[in-house]
Amino acid sequence: MRVAHAPSKRAVKGTESVIAAVEALRSRGAPIELDLIEGVPNREARKRYAGADVIVDQLRIGWYGMFAIESMALAKPVVVHLDEEAAAETEEAFGLELPLVRADEADLEDVLAGLLEVRDSLPELGRRSREYVERVHAHTAVARQVLEIYERVMPISS
Repeated sequence: MRVAHAPSKRAVKGTESVIAAVEALRSRGAPIELDLIEGVPNREARKRYAGADVIVDQLRIGWYGMFAIESMALAKPVVVHLDEEAAAETEEAFGLELPLVRADEADLEDVLAGLLEVRDSLPELGRRSREYVERVHAHTAVARQVLEIYERVMPISS
C-alpha cells in the first residue's frame, strides 16, 4: 500500500509520526511505503497523490484542509485527525457521513494496519470521498450555500 503525505509544515501535520508509523509497519513486514511529498511542483505532487492508495493529511489540527479536499477529489481515502464535535455538526448540517479515516498521532500505526487489512475496499472509500467533495466543496455547491445564507439574512421581497 502506498501512503502519500505532503506536509506544508512538518510540525503542524505530525509528519514525524507518519514516518514512524510507516517504518514500524514495514519493520513488521507490512507491504507499505511512504511517499513523502515536499518541495516539488504542484503538477508532480498531484501525479504522486494520484498514485497513492491512501493519503495522510494532518494528525494534530482537528480538521481537514485543502490537501484533503484535493485528495478526495482524486478519489483517494484520506486519513486525518478530526475534532469529533465539529465532525458531528458537519455531518448533521450536510446530512452526510464524512468519508474520512480518523486517526491521530497515537493510533496512526493501528489505523494504517487496519487499512492494509481492508485494502480491497479502499477504492470504494475513495469513490465516496469524491462524491462528498462534489456535494460539499464543488464551486456550485458552495455558491448555493452562500445564496441560502444571503436569503436568510437578507430576504428578497417581491
